[in-house]
Amino acid sequence: MKSLLRYSTALAVGLAACNGGNSTGPTVDSVTISPTNPTLDAVGATMQFSATALDASGKEITGVSVTWESSDTSVASISSSGVATAVDNGTTAITATVDGVAGSTGLDVSIASSNCDSPTAVSLAVGEYASYSSSNCLLIPSGQNGDRYRVTVLRTVGTGDERDPSSDTVTATLQVTGVGVSASPAAQVVAKAEPAALTGLESSVLLKSLQIQRATARAEAERLTRDAAMVEQLRRSGQLPVRAPSTLLRAAAQADLPATIQVDPATPSDCKTGAGNLVTGNLLYQNADLAIYQDSAQQDTLPVSSSDAQLMADYYTSYAKDMITSYFGPNPDIDGNGKLIIFVSPVVSGNEAAYVWSGDFYSKSMCPASNARDMIWFSASLIRSMDDATPSWQALPVVAHEAKHVVSLYNSIARGAFHPTWMEEGTAEISGEMSSRIAWAANGGPPVGARVTINDLAGSGGHIDVNKYDYGVLLRMVRTIYYLSSQPNGLVVSPDGASPDESVYGSGWHFHRWLGDGYGNASTPMGDAAFFHEQNDSLTPAGTAGLTYITGQDFSTLVDQFIAAVSLDGSSAPAPTHAFSTYDFVSATNILKAGYQPDGLYPWPVTTSNGVLTKSFASATYAGPIGAWGIRIHDFVSNGTGSGARIKVTMSGSGQIIVARLN
Repeated sequence: MKSLLRYSTALAVGLAACNGGNSTGPTVDSVTISPTNPTLDAVGATMQFSATALDASGKEITGVSVTWESSDTSVASISSSGVATAVDNGTTAITATVDGVAGSTGLDVSIASSNCDSPTAVSLAVGEYASYSSSNCLLIPSGQNGDRYRVTVLRTVGTGDERDPSSDTVTATLQVTGVGVSASPAAQVVAKAEPAALTGLESSVLLKSLQIQRATARAEAERLTRDAAMVEQLRRSGQLPVRAPSTLLRAAAQADLPATIQVDPATPSDCKTGAGNLVTGNLLYQNADLAIYQDSAQQDTLPVSSSDAQLMADYYTSYAKDMITSYFGPNPDIDGNGKLIIFVSPVVSGNEAAYVWSGDFYSKSMCPASNARDMIWFSASLIRSMDDATPSWQALPVVAHEAKHVVSLYNSIARGAFHPTWMEEGTAEISGEMSSRIAWAANGGPPVGARVTINDLAGSGGHIDVNKYDYGVLLRMVRTIYYLSSQPNGLVVSPDGASPDESVYGSGWHFHRWLGDGYGNASTPMGDAAFFHEQNDSLTPAGTAGLTYITGQDFSTLVDQFIAAVSLDGSSAPAPTHAFSTYDFVSATNILKAGYQPDGLYPWPVTTSNGVLTKSFASATYAGPIGAWGIRIHDFVSNGTGSGARIKVTMSGSGQIIVARLN
């Protein structure tokens, strides 16, 4: 007997007077359901039904209670609000009942066969990978007991250049059909063991840094969108955005800056009007390359010490300035004094860390709100946190991150086009990371370009060492954890339903770190500088077109190669042609203490449990959410029986299946 699933809800249209048991109210004569006889084509796909109650004259009765039923819940279930969810092929009757009166419609679930009469055979040596359209059906051979494959489902949405890419999620279903596979227990592969002495990172400080990242990411994404619109507005008005970069990239004479400056704290989107009231900034510290001021009013209530200002300036000079020049270009020096200016101000509020407003690059005549300076707006609280009992050193790599924005946003204006947010922030994260690698190497850490493992991060007492020099590296490991372990995740956007700490700071950095390693020869110290310099040059096309210009590969192919590098990193298999080289992510991301570290290890396949692979080639279905350019990774190990496993993916829209053989 087919099971019945019943729920009760209220019709959204509302009722003036409910008739349940009320003889004076209208009487329900019939119930209609919309849509009529629809079809769902994937496991997990949904359909919203609505019901309308009518009286004998055909007049709608509003506000009544509705009971929903699915006659066959093995085909589709239905929720209390009338949302049906596909389960398997077949037809079920969806029934809505109001005051004992029922109306029904059919719902067909028609899922493409997972048995695939003519599957594409996968033939890979250990360390090889192949990419297929998500519409393909694949046959992975059983081979020998212990043969292990990593199967990644990729959702492709747009070109990767959209300023506001889709943040939605869809359900991706991977169905495995074992062909003659024995029902014996699945073979297991235990995750790579890590040094037992390490207990993991004390997480409170870095988790606070993630909160700052979330606030900064939201604010900077909105600001970049406004800046791009501002450039277009100025172009349409016939005004040149700025002088050509070559006229400003000069060696300016370095000069001591005054003890006070006047600045306009407004950062409007249209550049037309300033705040109308200039504020005074008092000099905290300056060296030959950087001057740090603080808003005089804020200084009375939330002062930044001159010693912290000196620490930031000296960090920039010692570990960031030359790197930024090599990787992205020299400071454009808008005001001709040879220095970058940091202005500590209450306009950087909440958890936001810092920002660069490209309007400050224009002349006052062109942009009345401009300060006509190469300037970074900075949070006082972030700087002051370096003095906490458990200090956060986030302000130091943030200086490098934002100084990169000064260069690249200036070049974007000259180019007349901005990189999408995930790329602009991803390369700024490279700047922050590289300043940390350089500082770390100069203070006892591994050489720049060396492959970092968890042993390099280990401190005394079985904990991860957190200091002012390796902090930028640690923070990017944490961001990688929250990017790849989140389901759903997304490369170009943080999708609906993702972990709160999954962001383009993590995905953008991870992808660009791979580009630097795989295409930029980063294993040679700072060997990837030329790659990033070209990517951010004003003469290189913005966005993914620039990546194609540099690498000769379209964006979809680059993402496939990136996934192969992610799949094979830290395994015993030979590395792919374009591989990670500067981090062993399997170990280096295993840094958070219990309660914070996600289940398993990098890259967190959805078919592992407690770091142990338990899924064989036996028949099973794995479904879950996936975002724009997001991935779901599945690990399978053969027990050597049968001829193999047929793999079929169903999801809305287009995508790829990338299969890599690990052993």
